[in-house]
Amino acid sequence: MVTYFKGCTGSLIGSTLVYFLLIHNPLENIKLLAIITPFIFIGGIFGYFLFQILHAKNIISYWLGLFSFALLGGLFALILQFFLPFPYQLTLITVFGSITFFLSQLIKNVVLSRVLAVIGPLISLILGFATRQM
Repeated sequence: MVTYFKGCTGSLIGSTLVYFLLIHNPLENIKLLAIITPFIFIGGIFGYFLFQILHAKNIISYWLGLFSFALLGGLFALILQFFLPFPYQLTLITVFGSITFFLSQLIKNVVLSRVLAVIGPLISLILGFATRQM
């Protein structure tokens, strides 16, 4: 579970960074970030399974992993385009979030991994409660 939540936290951080770079007036559209957040955790399930497949096949190539997760992010973005109305921005956010899911798996420090695994869901809950009255 640490692997899943650590990856989702990395994806949340990466997606949030791209969100603030791409969306005009990001603080006025913070509700959109709250809408995207559950999809990050859903996409994290696919990322977790892809990571487990790569790990089980003993594929340790950094570039192959990066490409696989970018491809997974692109495929997941195609699925999400049916739900959210921002296809261009959403595609970049999803692909970058998928890549940062993979990059967060490269962190081998146990303490940092566990801190990341706790921070992501906590930030998501705070964001959800903060935007529910907007």
